[in-house]
Amino acid sequence: MRIQFESKDIVIFESALFRTTTTLLLGDEHIILVDPNWFPVELAFIKDYISKLRATAEKYLFFTHSDYDHIIGYNFFTGFKTIASRNFVNQKAEAAILDKISTIDDDNYTLREYKVSFPEIDIVIEERHTQIQLGNKNYEVGYLLGHNDDSIYLLDTEKGTLIAGDYLSNIEFPYLYHSFHAYIQSLNTLSEIITSGQVSMLIPGHGDFTSDTQEMKQRVHDSRDYLAQIRQDHLGEKPFNFEAYVKRYSFPKVMSKFHEANMILVKKEVNK
Repeated sequence: MRIQFESKDIVIFESALFRTTTTLLLGDEHIILVDPNWFPVELAFIKDYISKLRATAEKYLFFTHSDYDHIIGYNFFTGFKTIASRNFVNQKAEAAILDKISTIDDDNYTLREYKVSFPEIDIVIEERHTQIQLGNKNYEVGYLLGHNDDSIYLLDTEKGTLIAGDYLSNIEFPYLYHSFHAYIQSLNTLSEIITSGQVSMLIPGHGDFTSDTQEMKQRVHDSRDYLAQIRQDHLGEKPFNFEAYVKRYSFPKVMSKFHEANMILVKKEVNK
């Protein structure tokens, strides 16, 4: 497993699959592990890294959302208090999510020495925007709906680290599993946080972190631009040349199916 970034406060692990990130935040009295993934050898690499840290630190497992690739490492890490949104706890698609994990493992002949199950949550984020104390530090947590219906971000207000889940990636455009309109509102929320000057590092669920504020703003702009173009195309205002657009990304073939799914959702949600 690749380490994308490492400091005394933050470690960003990167999986070989979908360039999925796992973030480890290191506090004086606690650690927070965010969305551990994918394959057993990668999870073992992360666990081995953590085993070398302070044994007395409080350990938290934070889930940005319930997509199968972000919960797949649950049960591999024992002794962690889990954190997720109320919508995550109330998720009705548990069976379908677990079935996706089973399918991935079957397709790749992957054996796991732990039980794959939907996470049980100890600390439930009830409010759409709130502060939580972990160890001796306060963190800001807020809902980011649109990609799916239970996403949340985590902001270390002291260090300026923003973990955004599956938003503001530099390697993919917005994937809409929940709501077009809610996604736009989530981009507004992220834009407000970034332009407030609180953020020194943005970490997406897939792709590269950035510490460049202008790049963060550009990612917001690019996401808004894609959503505007698919809306205009649906309404007949301006055709969207997706084949030309998607060439900016490294994996255009697989991304076409996500674009097609986005257009189906837009047709259902955006009225002419």
